[in-house]
Amino acid sequence: MIAALNENSRKRFVNRTRKQIEERHIRVPEDFGRKEMVAEVTDRVERPSMWVVHFSWKTRSWGSSSDYLPPRKMHASFLCGRGDGQDWAVRVPGTITTVQKALDWITPAEVKKARAAKKKVFRQGDIFFLPMRLFGHDMGILRNGRHRAEYTGQGVVITHPQHPRLVLPNLKDWTYGWRAVQQKQLGNDNQRVNAD
Repeated sequence: MIAALNENSRKRFVNRTRKQIEERHIRVPEDFGRKEMVAEVTDRVERPSMWVVHFSWKTRSWGSSSDYLPPRKMHASFLCGRGDGQDWAVRVPGTITTVQKALDWITPAEVKKARAAKKKVFRQGDIFFLPMRLFGHDMGILRNGRHRAEYTGQGVVITHPQHPRLVLPNLKDWTYGWRAVQQKQLGNDNQRVNAD
């Protein structure tokens, strides 16, 4: 838990988070945004600038025979930050309240495995690039987004209009190639989906 923020700072972080939820069309529970909803910044780090906002509210449920059931408490958490000159946000499970746990949750297993093996992992926005035994490159995940890969003699050049240019170096072993892997976020039905 972080030291208490003053009310103006708390409101600023919550408003920035709400703006990203709307701009990025992040999936939220149907009754998200109720007037009675409480929002708190549960964790924050300054470098790099990241924070977690946890929302809680009560929802009204109806039984199968249209009988009113007591309200139940709902939760939603978002890992947010600022990078490459812009704010960003991803939804994580409502039980997550720290930046470190949120980062661990959104990082794909392939990336964790590569890092544990001391392989060099690159990142541009929500896409990770890791060397894998592929006999070529696997950039298929880039097809539906705005990231672009160009193959040059110096390596693979990755571009995106909102991020600095990234050059993935040529790999010394020809049996290896770069694989693009997208970070995750919580989607509908509490399933992991690719992030924005």
